[in-house]
Amino acid sequence: MRRHKKIVMWTVFAVLAGAILFYALFPAYLLACVYWISGSVADQQREATIRVLHETDHEILLKAGRQVLKESQAGRWETGRMYKFREDPDPDVSHLPRTIRNLNPSYIVIHHEDFLSIEMMGGLHHLGIRVYPEGFDEPFGGFEYGDKKLAEGLWCYDDGYRECVDYEKTVESLDSKKK
Repeated sequence: MRRHKKIVMWTVFAVLAGAILFYALFPAYLLACVYWISGSVADQQREATIRVLHETDHEILLKAGRQVLKESQAGRWETGRMYKFREDPDPDVSHLPRTIRNLNPSYIVIHHEDFLSIEMMGGLHHLGIRVYPEGFDEPFGGFEYGDKKLAEGLWCYDDGYRECVDYEKTVESLDSKKK
């Protein structure tokens, strides 16, 4: 009987100690995960921003995007469909112009309002490009083209644009050609 009490006592102690350790260490584990993910997202965002704003010929990208829009009107591409590049890539993306493929976006989508979005990042931080056809009319009042005009009909959108007080300076500081 005495041995049975010791086993029960040590079992209760082990369970309580395990629970205390779990509740003490699990939040630290979660914080470490969040820190790692946020650092990874920041690196991806910086690399995508450099690729979009500093390493891409905007006029060539505009022509390529408008080519896709024309092909869409001819039935080659579906409007509203997400053409993925990275996760579970869509086989049709290999037929897109090389300029768009070289950006390595997450996906592209041709909107029903007749413009193309090239999404570089989504989820926690949205960053991408919108291509508009020549003579594009706002589909509704208050329509937002994007945050930064790159060329006539080519706009960049970036969640950081509204979050960062000195966005232009920050973006320019990423340009290695000016250093």
